[in-house]
Amino acid sequence: KANVMKRQAELDIARINLSATKALGPIKIEKAEADWKRTKVTYDVEVLEHKRQLALFKEGLISPQALDLAEEELLIAREVLKASGKALELIKEQIAEDLRQGQAEVESAQATLRIAEVEQSYATLKSPLSGIIASVSTQEGETVAVGLSAPTFVTIIDLDRLQVETYVDEVDIGKIK
Repeated sequence: KANVMKRQAELDIARINLSATKALGPIKIEKAEADWKRTKVTYDVEVLEHKRQLALFKEGLISPQALDLAEEELLIAREVLKASGKALELIKEQIAEDLRQGQAEVESAQATLRIAEVEQSYATLKSPLSGIIASVSTQEGETVAVGLSAPTFVTIIDLDRLQVETYVDEVDIGKIK
Protein backbone atom coordinates (compact mmCIF):
# COMPACT_ATOMS: atom_id res chain seq x y z
CA LYS A 1 0.00 0.00 0.00
CA ALA A 2 2.86 2.36 0.82
CA ASN A 3 4.43 1.71 -2.57
CA VAL A 4 1.14 2.49 -4.32
CA MET A 5 0.79 5.69 -2.28
CA LYS A 6 4.37 6.68 -3.18
CA ARG A 7 3.75 6.06 -6.88
CA GLN A 8 0.49 8.04 -6.70
CA ALA A 9 2.38 10.94 -5.12
CA GLU A 10 4.99 10.77 -7.90
CA LEU A 11 2.20 10.89 -10.48
CA ASP A 12 0.65 13.89 -8.72
CA ILE A 13 4.03 15.68 -8.72
CA ALA A 14 4.53 14.95 -12.43
CA ARG A 15 1.05 16.30 -13.20
CA ILE A 16 1.69 19.44 -11.13
CA ASN A 17 5.02 20.03 -12.91
CA LEU A 18 3.37 19.59 -16.31
CA SER A 19 0.57 21.94 -15.31
CA ALA A 20 3.10 24.54 -14.13
CA THR A 21 4.98 24.29 -17.42
CA LYS A 22 1.73 24.72 -19.35
CA ALA A 23 0.81 27.75 -17.26
CA LEU A 24 4.22 29.45 -17.11
CA GLY A 25 5.43 28.61 -20.62
CA PRO A 26 3.23 31.14 -22.43
CA ILE A 27 4.20 33.81 -19.88
CA LYS A 28 7.91 33.19 -20.47
CA ILE A 29 7.37 33.30 -24.24
CA GLU A 30 5.36 36.52 -23.92
CA LYS A 31 8.15 38.10 -21.86
CA ALA A 32 10.79 37.05 -24.39
CA GLU A 33 8.66 38.43 -27.23
CA ALA A 34 8.31 41.74 -25.34
CA ASP A 35 12.09 41.85 -24.85
CA TRP A 36 12.58 41.22 -28.58
CA LYS A 37 10.08 43.96 -29.50
CA ARG A 38 11.82 46.42 -27.18
CA THR A 39 15.17 45.52 -28.74
CA LYS A 40 13.65 45.90 -32.23
CA VAL A 41 12.45 49.41 -31.39
CA THR A 42 15.93 50.28 -30.11
CA TYR A 43 17.42 48.93 -33.36
CA ASP A 44 14.94 50.94 -35.47
CA VAL A 45 15.88 54.10 -33.55
CA GLU A 46 19.58 53.38 -34.16
CA VAL A 47 18.90 52.90 -37.90
CA LEU A 48 17.20 56.31 -38.04
CA GLU A 49 19.98 57.89 -35.98
CA HIS A 50 22.61 56.43 -38.32
CA LYS A 51 20.76 57.82 -41.37
CA ARG A 52 20.64 61.25 -39.76
CA GLN A 53 24.32 61.13 -38.85
CA LEU A 54 25.20 59.99 -42.38
CA ALA A 55 23.21 62.86 -43.92
CA LEU A 56 24.88 65.32 -41.56
CA PHE A 57 28.32 63.88 -42.39
CA LYS A 58 27.67 64.24 -46.13
CA GLU A 59 26.84 67.90 -45.58
CA GLY A 60 30.02 68.27 -43.54
CA LEU A 61 28.21 69.18 -40.34
CA ILE A 62 29.67 66.40 -38.15
CA SER A 63 33.06 64.78 -37.77
CA PRO A 64 33.99 61.29 -39.04
CA GLN A 65 34.26 60.22 -35.41
CA ALA A 66 30.59 61.06 -34.78
CA LEU A 67 29.62 59.01 -37.85
CA ASP A 68 31.83 56.14 -36.67
CA LEU A 69 30.15 56.30 -33.27
CA ALA A 70 26.69 56.15 -34.89
CA GLU A 71 27.77 53.15 -37.03
CA GLU A 72 29.11 51.42 -33.94
CA GLU A 73 25.84 51.99 -32.08
CA LEU A 74 23.93 50.59 -35.09
CA LEU A 75 26.12 47.46 -35.20
CA ILE A 76 25.68 46.92 -31.47
CA ALA A 77 21.90 47.33 -31.77
CA ARG A 78 21.84 44.86 -34.69
CA GLU A 79 23.77 42.22 -32.69
CA VAL A 80 21.59 42.74 -29.61
CA LEU A 81 18.50 42.27 -31.82
CA LYS A 82 19.94 39.03 -33.25
CA ALA A 83 20.75 37.76 -29.76
CA SER A 84 17.27 38.67 -28.54
CA GLY A 85 15.70 36.81 -31.49
CA LYS A 86 17.81 33.73 -30.78
CA ALA A 87 16.88 33.92 -27.08
CA LEU A 88 13.19 34.01 -28.06
CA GLU A 89 13.60 30.96 -30.30
CA LEU A 90 15.52 29.15 -27.58
CA ILE A 91 12.81 29.85 -24.99
CA LYS A 92 10.11 28.58 -27.37
CA GLU A 93 12.08 25.40 -28.04
CA GLN A 94 12.80 24.95 -24.31
CA ILE A 95 9.11 25.31 -23.41
CA ALA A 96 8.14 22.80 -26.10
CA GLU A 97 10.79 20.38 -24.82
CA ASP A 98 9.67 20.90 -21.22
CA LEU A 99 6.10 20.09 -22.24
CA ARG A 100 7.19 16.90 -24.02
CA GLN A 101 9.34 15.88 -21.06
CA GLY A 102 6.55 16.68 -18.58
CA GLN A 103 4.07 14.60 -20.57
CA ALA A 104 6.55 11.71 -20.69
CA GLU A 105 7.07 11.96 -16.92
CA VAL A 106 3.30 11.81 -16.35
CA GLU A 107 2.99 8.74 -18.60
CA SER A 108 5.94 7.08 -16.86
CA ALA A 109 4.46 7.81 -13.42
CA GLN A 110 1.10 6.40 -14.56
CA ALA A 111 2.79 3.19 -15.75
CA THR A 112 4.76 2.89 -12.51
CA LEU A 113 1.55 3.37 -10.51
CA ARG A 114 -0.20 0.64 -12.54
CA ILE A 115 2.72 -1.72 -11.86
CA ALA A 116 2.54 -0.96 -8.13
CA GLU A 117 -1.22 -1.57 -8.15
CA VAL A 118 -0.73 -4.93 -9.89
CA GLU A 119 1.97 -5.87 -7.37
CA GLN A 120 -0.39 -4.88 -4.56
CA SER A 121 -3.10 -7.09 -6.02
CA TYR A 122 -0.70 -10.03 -5.74
CA ALA A 123 -0.59 -9.49 -1.97
CA THR A 124 -4.30 -10.24 -1.57
CA LEU A 125 -5.67 -13.76 -1.85
CA LYS A 126 -9.29 -14.16 -2.88
CA SER A 127 -11.28 -17.35 -2.78
CA PRO A 128 -12.91 -18.46 -6.01
CA LEU A 129 -15.94 -19.70 -4.05
CA SER A 130 -17.80 -18.93 -0.84
CA GLY A 131 -18.04 -21.38 2.01
CA ILE A 132 -16.72 -22.28 5.43
CA ILE A 133 -13.00 -22.50 6.15
CA ALA A 134 -12.28 -26.03 7.31
CA SER A 135 -8.54 -25.69 7.88
CA VAL A 136 -5.80 -23.08 7.59
CA SER A 137 -2.33 -24.28 6.60
CA THR A 138 -0.64 -20.87 6.19
CA GLN A 139 -0.78 -17.88 8.54
CA GLU A 140 -0.72 -14.17 7.69
CA GLY A 141 2.81 -12.88 7.26
CA GLU A 142 4.29 -16.27 6.35
CA THR A 143 6.48 -16.44 3.28
CA VAL A 144 5.23 -18.98 0.78
CA ALA A 145 7.45 -20.45 -1.93
CA VAL A 146 5.42 -20.89 -5.05
CA GLY A 147 6.70 -23.51 -7.43
CA LEU A 148 5.06 -25.39 -10.26
CA SER A 149 2.13 -26.44 -8.09
CA ALA A 150 -0.01 -23.96 -6.19
CA PRO A 151 0.34 -24.23 -2.41
CA THR A 152 -2.74 -24.80 -0.25
CA PHE A 153 -3.43 -21.90 2.07
CA VAL A 154 -6.87 -22.83 3.36
CA THR A 155 -9.40 -25.57 2.78
CA ILE A 156 -12.89 -24.20 2.09
CA ILE A 157 -16.05 -26.28 2.33
CA ASP A 158 -19.06 -25.36 0.18
CA LEU A 159 -22.05 -26.42 2.28
CA ASP A 160 -24.38 -26.42 -0.74
CA ARG A 161 -22.40 -29.20 -2.36
CA LEU A 162 -21.49 -31.14 0.77
CA GLN A 163 -21.51 -34.91 0.33
CA VAL A 164 -20.85 -37.44 3.05
CA GLU A 165 -19.95 -41.05 2.42
CA THR A 166 -20.29 -43.37 5.37
CA TYR A 167 -21.03 -46.95 6.29
CA VAL A 168 -24.35 -47.58 8.08
CA ASP A 169 -25.38 -50.91 9.57
CA GLU A 170 -28.62 -52.42 8.15
CA VAL A 171 -30.23 -52.30 11.56
CA ASP A 172 -29.65 -48.52 11.83
CA ILE A 173 -30.66 -47.60 8.26
CA GLY A 174 -34.23 -46.73 9.32
CA LYS A 175 -32.92 -44.06 11.68
CA ILE A 176 -31.14 -42.09 8.90
CA LYS A 177 -32.71 -38.79 7.92
